[in-house]
Amino acid sequence: DPEEGAAVPAVVLRLPAYVARHLACVLDDWSTIGRLLESARGSDERDLAGVLYEAARAAEALRADAS
Repeated sequence: DPEEGAAVPAVVLRLPAYVARHLACVLDDWSTIGRLLESARGSDERDLAGVLYEAARAAEALRADAS
């Protein structure tokens, strides 16, 4: 945890870039629905969606460079 400087459990997913991009879109849609319904959920998923989408873009760029 960067804020507290302590180690915390983590989950690492290995996904093809296209699956990560699709999951990012699903999480973004989920957070949008949460905001529309004024739910307390949503912001964590939106942040995750953005990070996941950028990771998918970077993975696709690396694959294109390797080709």
